[in-house]
Formats: sequence, C-alpha cells, structure tokens
Amino acid sequence: NMGLYKSRKLNVATPPGLHHHRALYDCYITAALLLDIINVSGWTPDEMADITGRPALLTTFTFGKYRGKAVAEIAENDPGYLRWLFNNLDRMSPELRLTLKHYLGE
Repeated sequence: NMGLYKSRKLNVATPPGLHHHRALYDCYITAALLLDIINVSGWTPDEMADITGRPALLTTFTFGKYRGKAVAEIAENDPGYLRWLFNNLDRMSPELRLTLKHYLGE
C-alpha cells in the first residue's frame, strides 16, 4: 500500500504519535487509497465489491505441460491445447473457464 500511496502523492493526516509500521497507520493509508480510487474511478463501494467478485483472466498456466507459460503465448502457438482443455477438463475454476473462452473466441 505504501508504494501506491506515495506514487499517488496522497497526504493523510494521522493522529499525533502514530508512526509508520503500525497497524493503525496502515489503516489510514488504506482508507486514503480507497477514497482516492473512488474519486478517480467514479465507482461506488458496491460497484467495487461487484468487480472484485468476478472471475479474472488468467495470465499464466499453473499446471500441465505449459506450466509457467503465458496463456496468450500458448493461445497463439498451440490453440489446440486450449480447445483440448476446454473440452476435456471435468472441473475448472471460473477464472480458467473465462480465460479459455476468451482466447477461443467464445
């Protein structure tokens, strides 16, 4: 949080005597970041909660013969593997399903 806080050049008034590396100080920083995101994005807290509850595209395979490889690279070089995964995995995470559909154009 501190890196983002500094990059956004936010100023937070904390109670006297409250110093870095304290949990309450981190709470103040996190709250300031949240308010900044609300102001910049225009999203309401409810919209943010909805967004964070959605599956996200995977960027890297964490299993199989392409473990550690970028999904985009495999989609370009071996799209048949993506089709095989989609058709043959009995159970897959919502994120993997979304990723495969995205790269397969479905």
